[in-house]
Amino acid sequence: FKQKTAYEISACLVGSEMCIRDSIYTVRNTLKDDKLKDKFDAGDKERIEKVLDQTSRWVEDNPNANTEELESKQREIESAFNPMMTKVYSKMGGPSVTPGGPDGMPNGMPEH
Repeated sequence: FKQKTAYEISACLVGSEMCIRDSIYTVRNTLKDDKLKDKFDAGDKERIEKVLDQTSRWVEDNPNANTEELESKQREIESAFNPMMTKVYSKMGGPSVTPGGPDGMPNGMPEH
């Protein structure tokens, strides 16, 4: 894809507000990607949008959140998005597990 993919979420430093904001932006762009947008189930898309909206509001309401809290929110995004991407790749004839590690992230989940 020309734009950042969801797999680049792991490239940012987990536990930072900027990482969460980047994850939200990346996932939203993936949902709108012309090559993918028709592959998402409506229910899955609604669920991830809800997670993204809630997380975005939480970040705004908790500017002094600690690393552990931010990492937890990051994991919520990943646990909602990764299974959805597995379905999309499966529909596209790709592997049944998203590329990368078993968590759908390149080289697995980032170290905490």
